[in-house]
Amino acid sequence: MSESKKKHLEIILPQEAIDYYNEKFDTKLFSLTSPKSNNNEKEKSSIDHMHSQTIDSSDIHNLNLNETNAFGDKLSHFFTTKDNRLIGLDNAQYLETASFIKDLTKKKELRSVVSEQFIHEVAFNWFKEKYDGTISIDSKFCGYLIEKIKEEIKEYVIRCPIEFMSIEQPFNVGNVHFDFFTEKHIKDIENNSLRTKKNKTEKEAIKIYLENIRKKYQGKVYTLIRVRAEKNRAIEIAKNETEKAIMVLRFFSPSAFLSKIHQYFGRMGQVHIPSTHIFIYPGDMPIIHTGIDSNYNQLNHHIGHKELEMYDKTGIKTLSDLIKKEELNSFEESLLTSLSYFTKGISLADYGDKLIYLFTSIEMLLLKNDNEPIQDNLTRRLSFLTDSPPTRKQTIETFKNVYKQRGKYLHHGYKKISSKELEMVQQKIWTAIRKLLLLSDKFENKKELIDDLEKRILSG
Repeated sequence: MSESKKKHLEIILPQEAIDYYNEKFDTKLFSLTSPKSNNNEKEKSSIDHMHSQTIDSSDIHNLNLNETNAFGDKLSHFFTTKDNRLIGLDNAQYLETASFIKDLTKKKELRSVVSEQFIHEVAFNWFKEKYDGTISIDSKFCGYLIEKIKEEIKEYVIRCPIEFMSIEQPFNVGNVHFDFFTEKHIKDIENNSLRTKKNKTEKEAIKIYLENIRKKYQGKVYTLIRVRAEKNRAIEIAKNETEKAIMVLRFFSPSAFLSKIHQYFGRMGQVHIPSTHIFIYPGDMPIIHTGIDSNYNQLNHHIGHKELEMYDKTGIKTLSDLIKKEELNSFEESLLTSLSYFTKGISLADYGDKLIYLFTSIEMLLLKNDNEPIQDNLTRRLSFLTDSPPTRKQTIETFKNVYKQRGKYLHHGYKKISSKELEMVQQKIWTAIRKLLLLSDKFENKKELIDDLEKRILSG
């Protein structure tokens, strides 16, 4: 192994953290118990009567028993010992263990390379091996965990297929690379797979498998990222980075400006297109009516040379660089949260639902706190960001009117929001967020932004 790879694999937890978690896991080791079949109501929650048990086992000597409640929350974990007894943790003991496993996963030394699921599995393997005596009596959990992590860390190349998008050329957004599956790509996989296979049956099976892949994926856009981590964490990172890149593209898509246009592109398997399936009975024989529930039936989002040029002009690089940052300040975190609300809002069909998300996206940036008068202060600051002096009054009046309509929608189900007003609000909020993105390197937190805006507003 090269010196650079050895250095990359080095994981050093602070001694204070090592001592703390070693003590926690040592304590839980002595709390291991057999499954209880008692009816002690004090240990039961109001939903414990709705639970399921999951047995995960390839053979009886490696059996794991898990109990979950009606919401899928795990309540216990048991494993078989070498003498075929079930031992583990349940109720408060299990929940406490799961809690500090979650906290351990968040440590900066671990969070980029290992998943919570992996640490959970390692923890209960350590319990089992300590209980069975298959590892040293002196084995401490943190040392055991770090060795397991080093064994599992690999470099993965991960591609996430994207639905309802076409591109003319590869490009990068954030930490991911957008490209599409070509015939050559599938052929290269086939050649690499067949190189070591001599058995004719195996070769035929590979060809059939890859033919199915070709039919399903050839021509489809994907994101590509290289990740060095434990496998489950690598998948989590790939999905998260893809979602951030898609959020950026949605912010610059036509649906960000035009409220009637819906964009459905996203990770394959995560896209939902509203559609109608109705049986109409004009007589004895029904007519089956199907169709897309959208005023804009062009589902495919195309990104070509012109679109990429427009993205460059409107500031996609600033946002792309922002989502690549590992450490964000308070203002940058607020910006990305605002963007997530905005892009969620523009994906919704109902105008009232759109307004809730759109207003939330800008309120979290331009309001000091919950006690500040919303309409006067927000509309004044927003109009200063988006308009020249002659048109600020009109923007303020429109926003105040739409704010009243939003209140009626929330409290009384009022839905008479015009598409013209919604579009104006949507475009103004987009403009404000975009301008704040271009100023993101000037402020550490929201207070600095608002103080700067107030100073400039007062100075004219």
